[in-house]
Amino acid sequence: MSTSNRDTALGGSSTAWISQRMAPPATIAADSKFRKYTQQVERCLATFESVQEWPDFIAFLGKLLKTLQGYMQFKEIPRKLIVSKRLAQCLNPALPTGVHQRALDVYAHILAVLGTEGLKRDLHLWSSGLFPFFEYAATAVKPALLMLYDTHYLAIQQSLRPITKAFMLALLPGLEEENGEFFDQVLHILDRLSGIVTPSFFLQNLWLCMITTKTARAPALHYLSRRLPKLSGDEDIAAIIGGDVGLLIRALSSTLEDDNLLVRRSTLDLLLASLPLDGPVIQKASVEDRVILMSAATGVVLRRDSALNRRLYAWLIGPEDTGAGTGAGGAAAAAGQVGGQEKHIEYLKKWSLDLLCTTLKKELDAPTPVPDARPLKIFLSLLDKWEIGSQLTDALILHTLESIRKTLGERPAEFEDIHLAASSLYEAAEPRLVWKHLFSAVQDELCGKKCLSVPEPIKLVRFVVKTFRNDEEMQKLHLPLCLTGLLELISVMAPEDKSFSQKAATKEALLLIRDMLSFVPPSSLSQPLGEPGSTPKRPYILATEFYSINPIKNLSPKSDSVPQNPVPMSTAAQDLFAFTLSCVSPFVSTGDNQTSQELDRKKTLAVVLMSTKLLQELVAKVSGKQNVKVVIMWDADAWRDALLSFVEQAHSFEIADNVVSLLIDLNKSGFIEPKVNINTRPLVGRIMNI
Repeated sequence: MSTSNRDTALGGSSTAWISQRMAPPATIAADSKFRKYTQQVERCLATFESVQEWPDFIAFLGKLLKTLQGYMQFKEIPRKLIVSKRLAQCLNPALPTGVHQRALDVYAHILAVLGTEGLKRDLHLWSSGLFPFFEYAATAVKPALLMLYDTHYLAIQQSLRPITKAFMLALLPGLEEENGEFFDQVLHILDRLSGIVTPSFFLQNLWLCMITTKTARAPALHYLSRRLPKLSGDEDIAAIIGGDVGLLIRALSSTLEDDNLLVRRSTLDLLLASLPLDGPVIQKASVEDRVILMSAATGVVLRRDSALNRRLYAWLIGPEDTGAGTGAGGAAAAAGQVGGQEKHIEYLKKWSLDLLCTTLKKELDAPTPVPDARPLKIFLSLLDKWEIGSQLTDALILHTLESIRKTLGERPAEFEDIHLAASSLYEAAEPRLVWKHLFSAVQDELCGKKCLSVPEPIKLVRFVVKTFRNDEEMQKLHLPLCLTGLLELISVMAPEDKSFSQKAATKEALLLIRDMLSFVPPSSLSQPLGEPGSTPKRPYILATEFYSINPIKNLSPKSDSVPQNPVPMSTAAQDLFAFTLSCVSPFVSTGDNQTSQELDRKKTLAVVLMSTKLLQELVAKVSGKQNVKVVIMWDADAWRDALLSFVEQAHSFEIADNVVSLLIDLNKSGFIEPKVNINTRPLVGRIMNI
């Protein structure tokens, strides 16, 4: 409908329609006494234009009240639109209490004259002045105002529904201070309002108040802390929480993100008391709504307030069992504490962990113009609580590191905030848990597993090794263990799969091992693997046991392959020699130079080149240590001959130069036994002819 048509339908124009609504009934308007009444009210209203000081307001209000009292036989107020405006102006907070009190006297008279039916008809007129005033009213006039609310407004019953939200916003400031003089009286009026409009409708409006009005949040939470019960699941949840769980969750989310510390604290108290994660309200909410609530709740850790964190932890892992260990001492108390931790972890896994991971994943993966460090900072803060941090790291660390890799890429300096948060997270997380998942992911990729936890695990681990600081624990424990474990793995897999050396994952794994080796100090390469006094084990088996990973089927090394001195330098050297031999043997044994094998030969050539360079770096790093002897189980002559035969067929200057340099280094260093011998005349001649 066009504007002109709408105005016509309303009586010619919107102004005409309003005038028609404000006009008294025709039967009253025709009364001569009412016309005289109207004239006196108009003369009284005209005096408002000359008001200058606050005594003028009191004089105006006194004259208006006297005029109204002179015609109490009429249940109608002449020029009520103007009268309501002038009365609202007289409730201006800048005016003194005396003016406010006099204005409320006029309101009381008008509402008494109108009765319930008149108030229902003109509810919007008189409420526009009375509702906003309560928040600013002085203590002396609040009783009179509350009396108006109680006596006249609650009496109109269901007609309050259209203004329920506005009425609540008017009353809620009275609950700001829990020890306030009018707290109980306001609470009583709100309870009566809830009963009149139904609790469900009342709470729906309360949620809207919390969402839209910051100043209403604290008093609304004070009300809820007293009136919202803890739900067991047997009740009609819709009737108790307002029928719309999504609205409830958005209301609580808005309070959790409020700038006021007390509001956030009260919200967390409410979640603990009435809305636990295992309760029916949260469980019946949609996944989207639960993610919204969890995102807002976990955001409180960014405030760095211990009281907020303590409440959040209790919500995530369940409340403390205050009765556990009471009166017990010593071992009994310790056992009770351990049992409490186990219960908390069980609660977290059952009710919180999946939702927490889903929320952080959504934030990590959210497309934003500028990357946000918020989820990383939340993850970092949650590590402070061991029960949460250990489980969260176990469930989410790989996804988080992959998200960091995608964000930082090759330019970590461009996103300094992200890089700083990521570095802090990596250093704070339990290294054993982190590398458990990294090692397992690399193992899965090497074995050709189709469903990988992240798209490119080996590239991810390379990024982690090169991007973050490797502390003493990393250099002495995790890097040597993972380095030698991966070398063990590829040395076992290579002879079982002739195409293994041609796979992209193999080449990437050698680059990873090279990166790891660059951060391992020489002293760590000579320290025995495993616990002191333990049975010698190959590094791959040792790594899988240390990180509690299931070893790959049919790849367990034979016990007779364990070196007598299982230190990283010896196992690394032996596995590199074995891997190189496995790569070159198929080509050396057949001597086939067919074009169909040319592509495979080129890929193998690249892998052999990388492995020989890796051997050179290992020799260079270890040869600097004096009096180091590494005894390994290998046929040095067979390895040397196979490598030379491969070089002779490769026709590559780079591989020839690298292999010859490696053989010379191995011959000179003397730290590996049996030694690689190239001192005979035939061997020298063969090398010279390459």
